[in-house]
Amino acid sequence: MALYQDVKDSMISFGKGDKENTLTGEFCFNENLNVFKGHFPSLPVLPGIMQLEMVQHVIKKNTGISYKIKSIKKAKFNSQIVPGETIKISLSFYPLEDDSVNVKAVVSVGEKTSGKIAANLVRP
Repeated sequence: MALYQDVKDSMISFGKGDKENTLTGEFCFNENLNVFKGHFPSLPVLPGIMQLEMVQHVIKKNTGISYKIKSIKKAKFNSQIVPGETIKISLSFYPLEDDSVNVKAVVSVGEKTSGKIAANLVRP
């Protein structure tokens, strides 16, 4: 629960994207947060699982619906994200008949893509 709180507390903004079924969110993590205590103490970097949590949180803030990860189709993290950087999530989501959604997300810092995520999320 503490990690989810770190994501919630680190959100700067959220909103709808330019196209239908697109959402955005921005985050900035303080280095004193729980998420950095074990990953890694001498060189803190944002864990990939937190980037997945950020995707879920962007959807919840924009739609009011909570989703859990059902499956991860792709998770590629190209570069480290360190405390204090502003992180932008841009995502597209595609509702399915079973109340789940397929999500494709791009994680970026500045103009640089830091990661890409494709996942299926379900309502708990």
